[in-house]
Amino acid sequence: HCLKILSHKANSELWFVSDLCLAVIALAAGAEVKYDELRKSVGGLASILTLLVLTTFLLSFFAILVTTYFLTLSQEFDSYERIALAAIGATILVARSPASAIAILQELDASGPFCTTVLSVTVLADVIIILMFAVNLESAKAIFGGEAFDMLSVLHALFHILASVAMGVMAGAFFAYLLTCRIAVAFKSVTILGLSGFM
Repeated sequence: HCLKILSHKANSELWFVSDLCLAVIALAAGAEVKYDELRKSVGGLASILTLLVLTTFLLSFFAILVTTYFLTLSQEFDSYERIALAAIGATILVARSPASAIAILQELDASGPFCTTVLSVTVLADVIIILMFAVNLESAKAIFGGEAFDMLSVLHALFHILASVAMGVMAGAFFAYLLTCRIAVAFKSVTILGLSGFM
């Protein structure tokens, strides 16, 4: 789109390609995380994850918040709008790339406790970021839309998050059952990727 190869209309009509790519990345990253190994180092993972997410988020949040006072785009923003913008920007900056981590580990044929920890932190951080982004996006919609940000807005965001989690759990259970069925591998792959992309 930026190189003028695709028009804006064509770019918007190819949304399913982006969704399928995200589905492949999510499935590949999830397949690399071993639940049994996670249980052995849950304390260390929680510490690393908390420090990583909090440190990056807070530093990015305050940096973006200060920057909004110097940008022409945000000169007319009030304090709540600046905070909403900084929160969304900081959440995006916290994001890691599971695809890059998997590619590097496979390229170097690396394995062991350290590699497992790195990959687990990367994947789990993305889960937290998705939840943070959902909450911050709903908050920003309410603030920039001129709506009052009250308990109803918070409940609306929580409902979307819980509904997404419920759908993910049901889809995961269905995928696990599908993988045990004696049917063609191609059908399994197409079904899993199709449903993952749709969700």
